Amino acid sequence: MNALIIAVIYNKKINNSQTLNSLLDALEVDAHLLIFNNGPRVLETDDETYIGLKNKFNGKVFVQEDLSNRPLSVLYNYAIDEYSGYSYYCLFDDDTNIPVDYFVEIEKAKNLHPVDLMLPVIRSVSDDVVHYPLINNQPTDTKGVLSSEKTVFSIGSGLTIFNSLIECFKNNNLKLFDERYAFYGVDFSLFRRIKRIQKEGGNYQYCSRILIVTLFSEDQKSQRELA
Repeated sequence: MNALIIAVIYNKKINNSQTLNSLLDALEVDAHLLIFNNGPRVLETDDETYIGLKNKFNGKVFVQEDLSNRPLSVLYNYAIDEYSGYSYYCLFDDDTNIPVDYFVEIEKAKNLHPVDLMLPVIRSVSDDVVHYPLINNQPTDTKGVLSSEKTVFSIGSGLTIFNSLIECFKNNNLKLFDERYAFYGVDFSLFRRIKRIQKEGGNYQYCSRILIVTLFSEDQKSQRELA
């Protein structure tokens, strides 16, 4: 799999993170895990969830902490740069219910379609309505490869970023996430930058292969707005 799962937690213990608990049940996860604690307290790494994750990931669990609540844009850029060399990176917040077959679906999809970025369909727990991704400002649950002519937005949790996209941004002297945004607008800045590269004609082919994959449920995601 050669993947790094990045889970950012804030104001939670490891065993209170829905994301980390759901990873315990995930199928065929041949990956490494980075738990980034964004504060405000130091993590306790002696609970059952952490021990279970160490076993699940064959000891390849890394913990980093910044108790100052580092801006997500800076955090994401740092983590992907610091932990370079993986084929792809899966980003998660701390309250995502990851389906057991999510990583199986990613592997299947990437073997069928050479893509740079994968997006999950996100349905709210509270109202069972699909909220993301937005294709031409409309939520969709239609899976498949997207036309580069469409305008795409989604939220950060569940994004799968392939090394080809990272290299495309480097070739165009851009960071993945716009560090002028601290929290809100961070995820959307990625898609704006993809569009910018496309419009400027820079390495167009390898920044436009976006695939919608599987579906999972989140709560409170519908409250996010375009910044």
